[in-house]
Amino acid sequence: MKTLFFTFGCKVNQYDTQMLREAFAAGYIPGAVAGPELAVVNTCCVTARAENDCLKLARKLLRQGKKVWITGCLVKKEGEKLRQLLPGASLYERDFLLMFLPACVLERTGPLKGISYFAGHVRAFVKVQEGCENRCSYCIVPLVRGASRSRPEAEILREIETLADNGYREIVLTGTDLGSYGKDTGTSLAGLLQRIFRGRRGLRIRLSSLELIRVSPELLSILKESESFCPHFHIPLQSGSDRVLRLMARRYTAGQYLKAVAQIKKLFPEATITTDCLVGFPGEAESDFQLTCQVVEKVGFLKVHVFPYSVRPGTAAAFFPGKVPLKVIKERKSRLLALAEAVSAQEKKSFLGTQQDLLTEKINGAVASGHTGNYLPVRFTWQAGRVNEVVRVSLTGLTRGCFEGTIAFSGSAAAAHH
Repeated sequence: MKTLFFTFGCKVNQYDTQMLREAFAAGYIPGAVAGPELAVVNTCCVTARAENDCLKLARKLLRQGKKVWITGCLVKKEGEKLRQLLPGASLYERDFLLMFLPACVLERTGPLKGISYFAGHVRAFVKVQEGCENRCSYCIVPLVRGASRSRPEAEILREIETLADNGYREIVLTGTDLGSYGKDTGTSLAGLLQRIFRGRRGLRIRLSSLELIRVSPELLSILKESESFCPHFHIPLQSGSDRVLRLMARRYTAGQYLKAVAQIKKLFPEATITTDCLVGFPGEAESDFQLTCQVVEKVGFLKVHVFPYSVRPGTAAAFFPGKVPLKVIKERKSRLLALAEAVSAQEKKSFLGTQQDLLTEKINGAVASGHTGNYLPVRFTWQAGRVNEVVRVSLTGLTRGCFEGTIAFSGSAAAAHH
């Protein structure tokens, strides 16, 4: 019987879906789900919009006559409510589903310890840790993902080897709070990276997202030593106002953020920085918003993901006074996005004329496209184009935010040059 998978939310959720996909392929619950097509929906509850999108899809699938299983963060947060809203669906907590391999399969394969491919992606995500203990006042994630738990190093290294054996050229390390890897086991992300970098040559390693408080001199020094590291840092800013950062329970100031970025750019001249900003947080005045805009301009972000504040019941900020009107939130969001676009265009211009290694992700006729190590989007003509190749390109032009390039050289030569 055919099983469909739908994923909402973060890279960690996408990894969890891939685990489920492989568990099903291994003979997961054989014969137990006869009849209509099964749809597994891996949900997200980080914003009200994400929750509504999950519910909308589940209802649509049920109307189509599919058997619907719902798992993920929304089940943890709103299990009872979901049972009432979606009486035709089955609800499973994520850990329960992943432990649900039948004995006959476990005897043959042992417990599922990792993934071997990543459906629909040229680069593979590898979850190294799960859970978060930062307790930011607006965020529901610690309540649904729990305390920080790190996977064993040996298991991660084995999984990366398997993915590399299966042809993956780039691995994205991901986690709910990636930088806290090893805090519960006496190791560290820097130590894990050292072991990964000692492994297969030519494998590109990317980090998904790092909290500023986790960007240590030791980590930067390990990254600097490796030719495998893709020099792109995603470091959430959230706000450029120290007053708002305190209310958010973020553990840094705008000045500390700017100082860390300056250090990164000094160590990695080719590095790009992307970020997340939250607008309309309770008590955010126009002057606070202006401070965020100033930091965005000073850093020169390649991309800013702008999120309108969404009340999450169960979080501290849900009780904060000074709610910002929705109209003001929307207006600030569009102003910040416009500024971010102008800043990004300026940042991109500084890379014109450089040569960069990229991983090809799409081929459309004779036009190939992909992202460089520092996450610049590039299109270029390549008659013999193949997906999942490392190619060195010269960046010659810039149209609507995407670079045009020409091939300098391709294949193992590019990897070796990198």
